Amino acid sequence: MAAPSTAQPGEQVPARVVEELNYALQDYRERTGKLPASISELLTASKLPPPQLPPGAQLRINAQFKTIEYVGPGGK
Repeated sequence: MAAPSTAQPGEQVPARVVEELNYALQDYRERTGKLPASISELLTASKLPPPQLPPGAQLRINAQFKTIEYVGPGGK
């Protein structure tokens, strides 16, 4: 699996980054039978570098839908 791409200054995190992290999440769930406690745990277990996010942005795990979500600055 390719490492997640990084966003350029002023650019939102590419959909490809979220897609790649969702593949990593699916793989993690298949191997462990559970969701990781955090994005950091997923990145460590998958041996992926953390993507560079715009200031105030974050990635989070949506436990209900079992997906990675990008939350832009200000929670949007």
